[in-house]
Amino acid sequence: MPPACRQKNFSLCLDTGHTNHASKKPLTEWLDILAPWITHLHLHDNHGVIDEHLAIGAGNIPGKESIKNRRTSETGKCDNRKSERGGFPEIR
Repeated sequence: MPPACRQKNFSLCLDTGHTNHASKKPLTEWLDILAPWITHLHLHDNHGVIDEHLAIGAGNIPGKESIKNRRTSETGKCDNRKSERGGFPEIR
């Protein structure tokens, strides 16, 4: 992590869809590395090509089932989780 991100009040939002379409690393690796700083999860799925904002299970993100059992942030909980109920196919 860059020095600026090591500040006491630093936190981040992990977007599960972005980990799938913009990275070759699996979601589980992102969660393992960034867990101490995650205070918000944006949970959605896609097929690894574009940011489709599909409901969890409608795409192909590997490791997404592990999200339920993860602890995030120094407090041991994620303060905010947002999930998509559907996609936005008209926005491509």
